[in-house]
Amino acid sequence: MSNPVNIALVGMGWWGQKMLAVLQAAPEDIRVVRAVEPNMDAVRDLCAQKGIALSADYADALNDPTVEAVVLATPHSMHTAQIAAAVAAGKHIFCEKPV
Repeated sequence: MSNPVNIALVGMGWWGQKMLAVLQAAPEDIRVVRAVEPNMDAVRDLCAQKGIALSADYADALNDPTVEAVVLATPHSMHTAQIAAAVAAGKHIFCEKPV
């Protein structure tokens, strides 16, 4: 059996919080170890309650050696730059695109 993948969830707005609930329902496969949200005050208590490191800067997640992958829950206009940065940092990426 392999260890869960340690991920950073980037964007903790309404959709990011929905994704957090789904991701945490699979602890044998995925572990959310960091959240990135510019409005830290809005999710500080939630992250503390769940034991998730929180930062406002995406670079913190990319520079965190415990983070193996990033899940983007950010505005679509940001995805190209965020994906390129994750690739440069050697991180796996999950990014939904709207239909």
